[in-house]
Amino acid sequence: MTNKIKLMFPVLALGAILTSSVAFAVETTTPTTTGTPTTVSAKKTCIDSAKTTRATAIKTANDTAKQAKVDAKKTRDTAIIAAKANTDKTAGAAQVKSANAAYKQAIKDANTAQAASLKAAKTDYATAIKACPKK
Repeated sequence: MTNKIKLMFPVLALGAILTSSVAFAVETTTPTTTGTPTTVSAKKTCIDSAKTTRATAIKTANDTAKQAKVDAKKTRDTAIIAAKANTDKTAGAAQVKSANAAYKQAIKDANTAQAASLKAAKTDYATAIKACPKK
């Protein structure tokens, strides 16, 4: 118990030091000029917006592909369970083969869609950056 108490105080002190130094940094870097920083701010805002949009598109593409792969695996597993329950072993084997082929095709389709989405995100980002103010 005493070891935990001894370790907690330095951690709390470090947290307080970091918090105060961050607050100080924020206070000392507040811009006071007018004119030019407005256009720089507009450019920065535009670039930040483009980056956020790109990150969202990439995350969506990756999440969609991942979910499609999970769904394909579940569908294949369900089909294989049904095929194994088939009393006709030849038909069951054909069902398993068909389920595996459908699964492989679904994975290929998911990868193709993901690649297309990622390429579109890259293109959209480049277009958005070009449209940003120069200064």
